[in-house]
Amino acid sequence: IYYQGVYAYYSDGLSVTNNTFNNIYYTSGYNYGIQLYYCNNSDASGNTVKMYGGYGMYLYYCRQFMATANNIYLSNTGQVGMYVYMCQNDTLLGRGLLANNMISVTNSNAATTYGLYTGYSSNTDYYYNSILITNTTTSSYGFYYNYQYSGTKDSIINNAVYNSGGGQAMYINNNT
Repeated sequence: IYYQGVYAYYSDGLSVTNNTFNNIYYTSGYNYGIQLYYCNNSDASGNTVKMYGGYGMYLYYCRQFMATANNIYLSNTGQVGMYVYMCQNDTLLGRGLLANNMISVTNSNAATTYGLYTGYSSNTDYYYNSILITNTTTSSYGFYYNYQYSGTKDSIINNAVYNSGGGQAMYINNNT
């Protein structure tokens, strides 16, 4: 696979599990290992993604999602291991879950690198994830938690984050 592993759009109840995506190369623009747009009640678990840049897993407007036990390796021009954006979960219908994922972004020459980036999401549990960043820039982040919605009830428990470069292990910017 040269540019992308899996791309799904408006596919509720989708299951992308126990797959291996090797040697996805970043050329220009955006490249993804697993990309889910508007995929509610979806499961992306047990996957291995090995890329030379881009986004390992990209979840956009996915409600009540589950992403567990994934192994994501980015090298060279690695940008974002896991990206979770606008995933507004409901405490009554079901929470989002990111748990037991292993994310490694190594030797990246990207200007800004993220292991796990989450923004404008709500009611998500972030449990037992392991994140390694070996970028030499100060704008690298292991876990970047950005602008969650007012009244959100996220849980961040027992995540192991290590950034050997000049950046931060964890960054929290919350508007509530």
